[in-house]
Amino acid sequence: MWYNLRMKNAEEMFIKGDLKEAFEIFLSLAEQGDGRAMYFLALYYALGLGDIDFPDDVIAGKLLHKGADAGDILAKLNTAYAYEIDSYEFKKLVDESFVEVKKLADLGDIFAQNELADLYMNGWGTSKDLDRGLSILKSCSEKGLWLSSYRLAQYYDSLGTKESEEESMKWLHTAADQGCQKAEAVIKVMELLAD
Repeated sequence: MWYNLRMKNAEEMFIKGDLKEAFEIFLSLAEQGDGRAMYFLALYYALGLGDIDFPDDVIAGKLLHKGADAGDILAKLNTAYAYEIDSYEFKKLVDESFVEVKKLADLGDIFAQNELADLYMNGWGTSKDLDRGLSILKSCSEKGLWLSSYRLAQYYDSLGTKESEEESMKWLHTAADQGCQKAEAVIKVMELLAD
């Protein structure tokens, strides 16, 4: 019971952008062998969050593999990203993970929903459904998950049009308002370049 409460608290802190406090809890739970905590620590290292100054895909990958071995489906899914997207290994991992990630998402797990959105947007493990993926990300953003808002900003930025650039900035501001320091930094750079 206390374990579930600690994980829930850490996840709520993560959603609110209290990354340093959440990191300590995730680290403590990971040291006890918790695979989901390892998934979160991998996010810190993959994205350079909190006190992690530089992204480190090697450490992130090791954490994901250890988390997958401990039984966490989100960690397992993310181990696929170490492979080329057209490789057998990538396809096998996302195909194996899709149903379980969707079940977790359907139960209301916002982090599984965030992962599911990417699967739909790219057609990994399922049929490509960009609108459904974007809808899921927007729903997660409305629930306060800065990670989804930041992902929306990245998606719209990738389109390369004036309209999509404006949409990207909108989502960057949403992510920043939700506590995403990376979004704040990107906004400052974009404003500097606009002058």
